[in-house]
Amino acid sequence: MDSLISFILFTAACLVFALLASVADRRITATFAIATALYLGLDGIITEIPNLVPSLDFIGGNWNWVGKILSLAFSMVVIISLKTYAPSPPSMACGAVPPGSASSEKCCRMRSSLGSM
Repeated sequence: MDSLISFILFTAACLVFALLASVADRRITATFAIATALYLGLDGIITEIPNLVPSLDFIGGNWNWVGKILSLAFSMVVIISLKTYAPSPPSMACGAVPPGSASSEKCCRMRSSLGSM
């Protein structure tokens, strides 16, 4: 029970810091801040599972290798799902310059002149 309370407090602290970061930097959305806090909380719980359920600790020893393996597996699942289901960012002409701007036209002219050399 103490572990569950500590994970809830850890997730709440992560949520507070992530929301403060979203206030300080407008590029961080509240949805992303909440998802980050939930990810960190779930990762903490998953890492601690072998200590809470001793039958899952199949490696044994004093270190929590099984928890770290489960944490890495959870990270891989999250990364693969984000690559598969996350919307792709809008395409930008000539790198990070918004298309249609004067900088974009200048950048494209420079690239086309370099490409013809």
